[in-house]
Amino acid sequence: METLKQAGYTVKDGRQALGISRSGYYALKLPKEETRKTSGLKNAKLLEKIKAIKTDHPFWGYRRVWAWLVHREKMQVNEKKVRRIMKEHGLMATQTVHKAKRRPQRNKPRADRPGQY
Repeated sequence: METLKQAGYTVKDGRQALGISRSGYYALKLPKEETRKTSGLKNAKLLEKIKAIKTDHPFWGYRRVWAWLVHREKMQVNEKKVRRIMKEHGLMATQTVHKAKRRPQRNKPRADRPGQY
């Protein structure tokens, strides 16, 4: 790929000569393994930050952890990524669901004679 560019061909000419799409050219240009390695390192650093926050504040959920990372730590991180990492590593806050206690309904009082309320 790079030899075509060094020879003076444009990206358009090179991909047409090879018979691949534009997105296919850029996918071939950067192997996926390298992107996964770098994202894995970033996720490991983010996981360490999340664990540090969760040790100090064990009852915080992913929204509050994300807000802390963005506003206090000045990190650029997506809320969904924080949620996914916390869920994968079992760091989500536990939720207790309370079911409403229902009482059986009593019958309305009935009048025995006219004019009785």
